[in-house]
Amino acid sequence: MENQPIEKGRRIFTPEQRAEFVRGYQQSGLRQREFAMQAGISLASLSNWLRRERRQARAKVHRPRFAEVALPATHPESFGAWQLEVISPRNWRLRLAQSASGKVLRELLESLPC
Repeated sequence: MENQPIEKGRRIFTPEQRAEFVRGYQQSGLRQREFAMQAGISLASLSNWLRRERRQARAKVHRPRFAEVALPATHPESFGAWQLEVISPRNWRLRLAQSASGKVLRELLESLPC
């Protein structure tokens, strides 16, 4: 890997190089200290890159957003026996015979597997 010297003893790596070191570490099965020594990088740099990678991975996790939906008060038979039915992409169903407060519904939905 090519790097650019900035000052004596300090190197700067491109984002691609940092990503390559992170992938190499993840595939190596070594401890961070061992990998850093073999790769010729500082343990602090590797730790920082791994921490940044974990933060970015957590940020990419899609959290569902819920919006309150007002159901018409008339003609409940048009909805069948259920006041509310939620069908997930994994095909599980949540059916409510009567309405629930927004807080209760949110807690219920967040506790279910998506």
